[in-house]
Amino acid sequence: MADPRYEAPESLDSAVALLAAANGRARVFAGGTDVIVQMQTNLIEPELLVDIKRIPEVRRVTAENGRFRVGAAVTCMELIEHAGIANVATTAAQAHRTGGEGWLAV
Repeated sequence: MADPRYEAPESLDSAVALLAAANGRARVFAGGTDVIVQMQTNLIEPELLVDIKRIPEVRRVTAENGRFRVGAAVTCMELIEHAGIANVATTAAQAHRTGGEGWLAV
């Protein structure tokens, strides 16, 4: 398989347009760990990787009605260090510090 094309849009509209034009042959790339592993093990063969880390809306953690909305490109370290989350989710934060993917479903 050839290396996929890489795009790093700076807006949601641009990301959506790239994904729509790829007709299902694209993958969203936020941190990369899962996508890279899947590519290395030939589970997926995307033609396009759309890196969403430059899109402000997906880099935010916001509080809404006593809950948190975590953007798709927020890093695990940002979650661990977020004061509001640390106050209410110490167990999850501590569990994640010990490592491992998949502790948080989004």
